[in-house]
Amino acid sequence: SLDAGSNVGFSSNKNSKYIVVDSGSFLPGVPYVVRVTVGTSTGVGQAETTVTPARPPYSGQCVVAPHGGMTIRDNFTVACSGWTDDNPDDLLEYKVYAKQKSGHRSLLMR
Repeated sequence: SLDAGSNVGFSSNKNSKYIVVDSGSFLPGVPYVVRVTVGTSTGVGQAETTVTPARPPYSGQCVVAPHGGMTIRDNFTVACSGWTDDNPDDLLEYKVYAKQKSGHRSLLMR
């Protein structure tokens, strides 16, 4: 059986080696105990570990110049500074999107 409490959404099935936890279920920087109990006709086994989700980088800013223009035709510069990361050894991934007036976003750079 799976029991994650009332605040956590998750999914799995008996043939999967993964448990999928819904985005936003855990707060960054807060430790959680993950306990797995498995039972068969011959007995019960249990394992647990404590995990602490990382906080995303914070306190920085990015500036894009020029403020407006046309993709493909105009060159843009993105300059970011002042970011703090509680886990500097983590692999970070940055993405740059173009947002159209309709609200549609297109990935430009990863």
